[in-house]
Amino acid sequence: YELDYVTEDFYVEGFVGDMLTFVVEVENTGYNDLSNVEVMIVKAPQDFNVSVDPTVVKVLRPGEKASFRMTVETPSDANAGDYYVFFKVVSEEAEAHELALHVFLKQRVETTVVALAAVLAVAALLVLVYKKYGRR
Repeated sequence: YELDYVTEDFYVEGFVGDMLTFVVEVENTGYNDLSNVEVMIVKAPQDFNVSVDPTVVKVLRPGEKASFRMTVETPSDANAGDYYVFFKVVSEEAEAHELALHVFLKQRVETTVVALAAVLAVAALLVLVYKKYGRR
């Protein structure tokens, strides 16, 4: 019994608050059928919701491949940066080694623009106050 990953790049990126999808493809590289093949989430960042579809592949014959769609729902209050979702693919007969899906979250452009506008407004206000009440 042997179960291997076909997917080679375990990286996904998006914006804070997004729902990200990633496809994990596995192959039965052994000589016997594997039953009840599923992706098991070992550890996910706090407040991240991870779901897998399909939840189970009943039978994976030798040489066959199966795809699982992982959906990672990121919280809207998360900080931009790097996060990792640890998972492994298991069956009743075998399991693949544990891997980490690298999730890179970026801040939305709108948030940056609003922050920049606020800084510019405060700077303009300071200039006006200085001109009106400046050195006398």
